[in-house]
Formats: sequence, structure tokens, C-alpha cells
Amino acid sequence: MIFSQRIFFIILLAVTVLFCGCDYKKRSYDVLYLRLKKDITSLDPAFIVDVDGGKVAAYLYNGLVKLDKNLNIVADIAKKWEILDNGRRYRFYLRDDVCFSNNLKCTAKIVKKSFERIIDPDISSPRTWVFEKVKGVQDVLRGSSKNVAGFVVVNDNIFDIVLTEPFLPFLSMLTISNALVVIADDKSKNIYGTGPFILDYWDRGNRLVLRRNKNYFGKKAEIKQIQFKIIPEDFTAITEFENGKIDVFEIPRAEFEYFVNDKIWKNYVHEIPALNTYYLGFNCQKTPYSDKKFRKAVAASINRKKIVENYLESRVETARCPVPPALLNKQIVIDEKIEYNPSYALELLKTFDKNKTPIKLYLSSNREMEGVAELIQHDLNAVGIDVDIHVLEWTAFKETVANGEAGMFLLSWWADYPDIENFLYPVFHSDNWGAAGNRVRYKNKRFNVLVEKARASVDENMRNQLYSQAVNIVMDDCPWVCLWHKKKFTVTQPWIKNYFLSPLYSVDKGNKIQIEKIN
Repeated sequence: MIFSQRIFFIILLAVTVLFCGCDYKKRSYDVLYLRLKKDITSLDPAFIVDVDGGKVAAYLYNGLVKLDKNLNIVADIAKKWEILDNGRRYRFYLRDDVCFSNNLKCTAKIVKKSFERIIDPDISSPRTWVFEKVKGVQDVLRGSSKNVAGFVVVNDNIFDIVLTEPFLPFLSMLTISNALVVIADDKSKNIYGTGPFILDYWDRGNRLVLRRNKNYFGKKAEIKQIQFKIIPEDFTAITEFENGKIDVFEIPRAEFEYFVNDKIWKNYVHEIPALNTYYLGFNCQKTPYSDKKFRKAVAASINRKKIVENYLESRVETARCPVPPALLNKQIVIDEKIEYNPSYALELLKTFDKNKTPIKLYLSSNREMEGVAELIQHDLNAVGIDVDIHVLEWTAFKETVANGEAGMFLLSWWADYPDIENFLYPVFHSDNWGAAGNRVRYKNKRFNVLVEKARASVDENMRNQLYSQAVNIVMDDCPWVCLWHKKKFTVTQPWIKNYFLSPLYSVDKGNKIQIEKIN
């Protein structure tokens, strides 16, 4: 079937090229054309919770600090910083040449106001946890104060953040989308940033266009404009790419073998392990998913090896646990394992009534994930669990999961910052139910205590011991069936220069990429 689709695609492409094969020569070489599979939900840092939103936001805004391509923390709006008071105070010295796109200079007062938006109850950001360790944040969330005591304006160019206790991942957390510094009006209709690009216009569901910020304080962008084309269908996107109308393209599963083996395109394929985990999630507060036995039965029923090796063609790595391998070290010992064992699943399912209504498996509209859902449906049917697959548009799917309506769903978690904590606290701590990250509504007091202690510890060995215990608790409780860690594969046009692929979506700011005109 895949072979015949490939032949059909080549024939159609040949016809397309025959009539418009020279169109790429008419294109602008001052514009970088990129593809988005779905529209961005929000470009307001207070509400960015997905990869695509964070990727675009990185072009528009800056944080106090950022990550380089090796995931090291480096200066951004802050030219330098100090960690004082035994890890409780972070002092940032701001650059004096940073201006927003409305021409206002960036000062410590503006940084304070930008951060306070995230935890303002009237804003209702789902990412208040980013600053939960800051002194005074809980007072604001409870409504007993309007001012965050831990955000301190020393003067125009010095800004302090005071924590309630030491928190080793804090500096890494300041690199995520929700900690980007912006000026926003009260209704969040106008957002001004300091990045290498400025939002030009946004045609919802069709196109999102950025223009070069001539006043950017860092390296000016080499290109004048970035156009994100919103193209849900892979086939359409491939046609656009091969006609030179998209410059950088994430390779879909169905065309993976073609691009990596083609004698021309294989020279422009980029690969990197990404920091993510794809999982089957359960609403742990909803029957029958609230029963650990049922969750483990589902986990034991799924042949992950078949999905990874046969369907996904080993473009991914089978997940041992929620944390990607790159963030684990030898001191993190994982005792619990997910094994494909239908006999064990049948044993666990003996106490469950199999005559009930089929359970629903929710997922976002995506051809590859729909194929995975069908394989999972087949495996669960084999042990007597009837499954109905419900495919929703992305925004509707996200809302359905966040509000707890979905009992079982396919989703992924991509790192916001490179720390093991990012794959434990946001997604499993019971303070973060719903849109904040814990979409499975998992609750385990022992897990909460271990993660809280690890987050407050500045002793690396102690952190590893605590995280080892926490990971194994999650594996035993099975709120996720950890499926795989996805590698990133992209292919670029021959005229694209200085392109790099990063494990984290927020690293690339688009200001170094060049387009070399081809005659």
C-alpha cells in the first residue's frame, strides 16, 4: 500500500512539475517558508502550552536567559546574573539596549510586570507553576496580595527574583515560553516583544507572517520575513516542498524512506534525538481508568515493539519511562518495566465487566497517530476490551483532555527546559491537574513529597535518589503507558544555509538562517 502511494505521488508530482516546476525560481529569497500542521492556539506567553506556539514565540520574544544549541543556559535580555543567598536570590543585570517592538525600552519594572501577568488570577494562565517557588506568588494566587514580593526592581537595569527555598532547575525554567518578557495590554490583544522578528499578520487557519525586527539588540535576522503556512495534509505539504514553496520540512512517516534514501534529498536530511515522550494517558479520576489494575492491563496489552519497529519504522526510541534517555543518568535506577504480556492483561481483567459500553480513545487529527490508535485498538480488542476511536480537531481535543472529559487519550509531552524535573512535576504532581500539565489527573501523595524534596535539594546525589523513587512510583501506578521518544527528522532545500536542528523547540530564534539564491 505504501509503495503504491509512493508511485502515485511520483506521478502526480511529475505532472505538477511539468506545469509549474519552475515556480521556485519566481519565489522571494528574502522570505523563509515554513509549514505548520495546525494553527497556533496562542502567541501570548501566559497561554502558550504547545510546541508550535513556543516555536513561533521564540522568534518574537526574549527571556532573561535562553538556551544555546547545546542546551547551555546563556545570556539574553540579562547580560549576566548572580545566584545569591544560598540559592534563594537570582540577580539579573539587564542589557541597556533592548527595546520592544512598540519602541519602549526594556527595564526591570517591565520585566516584573510581564512575570506578574503569568500569576495574575484575572489572567488565568495555566502556567502559574513556572513561578510557584517565587516569594509572594502564593499570596497573589490566593488573592491576599496584588504584588509579588519576590519580584524585586533594584533599579532600571537590575532585577532580582527571590525564592521561598533553593530550587536548582529555576534558571532552566526561565528559558521556557511562559517566562518570555513582553508588554501586553489588559485584554491581551496587543503583545509586544523584543525578538528578531515581529508579528506582521495572522490569517487564522491559513498563514502566519513575521517580519524582521530592524531594531533587534542581537544578531539581526538574515532574512526579511518568515511565512508559516498552515497545511494539515502531509501530501499537500510534500508537494509544496518539492516545488520549492516550503524551505524546511519535518518528514512525515509515509515519506521517511523516500527522503532518507533519495540520492539528492538524503544530503539535506537532519536528525536529532528530541526531548519528548509520547504516551497513552488515562484520566485517573474516571472509571474504569481510576483502577490501577485496569491501567496496567491496558499497558500489558499493547505491543509497543510492533508499533515502534514496524509501523513507526524505528524513527523513534521505545520509552522505558516518562523521562527521555538524555535527561537520565546512571544514578536514576528504573525498576518498574512495561512489558507486552496479553496473558497478564487477561488475568488483571478478570474482575472487570467486559459487557460494558466500549471505552473511548481520544486523539487529535493526525494520520500517523490515527494509525497508532488503530494498532492499540486491535491489541485491546484481543484481550476483550472494545475501543471506539474519537478523532478531534486539535483545539477541541486539547479542551476535551484538559477538562477531564477524555478517559483515555494519545498525547505527547515535550520538554520546556532540559531537566528531569520537567517530565515529573508538571505532568504528575497533583497541583497541576488539567491544562497546567497533569492531564491524567494523577494523584499520589508519596510521589508529591519526593518530587517536592528533589526540587528543593541542591545536592545532586540526593536529587537523583529522590527522582529514582518518584519515577518508579509513577511506573507502578501507570497513569501513562509510555510509548516512545520521537526523533526529529527534517529536510531542507539546497539553498538553505546555517540551519540547525535542536532537541528543544525554543532554541532556534531564526536569525542565523540564510537563503542562498539558486540561478
